[in-house]
Amino acid sequence: MTGTDPPAHPPVTIWSLVRSSWRSAPPMLRRFALVTWTIAGVAAAASVAADTRNWWGSLSFTTNLVSELIGSLIALPFALLVIDKLAAYQLEEAARPLLEAKVRTARNRALAAVRQMRNDISAIEADVTGATNQFVRGIQASEDGIADIDMANEAAEILRSLMDPTEWTMFERSVTPLRHYGRYLQTVLAERYHNGEAADEIEEVVRLTTEMQSAVSQHRRIMERGQIMFARRPAVSATNRQRQLTLRDTAITYVKSVDRVLASCDEIEAYLTLTPE
Repeated sequence: MTGTDPPAHPPVTIWSLVRSSWRSAPPMLRRFALVTWTIAGVAAAASVAADTRNWWGSLSFTTNLVSELIGSLIALPFALLVIDKLAAYQLEEAARPLLEAKVRTARNRALAAVRQMRNDISAIEADVTGATNQFVRGIQASEDGIADIDMANEAAEILRSLMDPTEWTMFERSVTPLRHYGRYLQTVLAERYHNGEAADEIEEVVRLTTEMQSAVSQHRRIMERGQIMFARRPAVSATNRQRQLTLRDTAITYVKSVDRVLASCDEIEAYLTLTPE
């Protein structure tokens, strides 16, 4: 799924504000409006009847007072229903450019973070893949049936160093900016879509960041297991074929976990790149 444009808002008119205000008004306010308009309607009808029969006579002040009262009875519910809604709409429109700027900033920062993370993890992936391939070649018997155990142990030492806790610290430093700006992007999208509009976009950002966190957590577990598996020196011997295969599988699993993190980076980068800025 790619990013989407900000939601298109239909033109706002007084009538649309009235309808929206009526739908969202508390029941008590709606009852008050109906009673008030009923009284105003009855009063207006009575006033018209009085005019046609000339009952007012010279009571010009009274007729003006009654007219003002009827007008107020009609206008008061509209004011209570619409003014608050109109003020909220004006505030929302005034804040919209700022929110859009915050969304663009969040996307740009998240994009920069994921690209930097991908560059860092790609360098790790190259080292891990190279050492794993070397280890597999080392334990693989040649045509003479002799494995290069020295090559395998040299590769195992490289793999052990790549799974060292220090390496995890460096890995975490690459992940932290993306994690931070991913949360920030979710926050500003929630601000922009506080009325529930375009919830799919927020859900997609949550899905991508959750997948990244899952990939990173899995990678850490595999690193910790690898530290234990490759801690023995020498890592393998020519006679223990089962251990050779176990370490081979551990190394391959480590490569796959790095690849999963990179795939998550690619998906996030594609989403942020295709999302209009």
